[in-house]
Amino acid sequence: PLDSGTAEAETLVNRLFDQILADTKLVENVRTLLVRLKPAVLSLARRDPALVRQSDHPAWQLLNRLSAHCAGYD
Repeated sequence: PLDSGTAEAETLVNRLFDQILADTKLVENVRTLLVRLKPAVLSLARRDPALVRQSDHPAWQLLNRLSAHCAGYD
């Protein structure tokens, strides 16, 4: 069974990925890679409670860097 913190983390990650993947400007190749990345981030959220407490967590840094890098592409 999931504790409330783990369930909250999973909900947060699911919502974040849903919003990112819903972006019509997202390049299809990047969308495919993000779909593949989502299960790993969800797994991390289940095991590492710091994910939802730290805005500078390495998982967020990775997603922020990916987003920043891809923002300039049509």
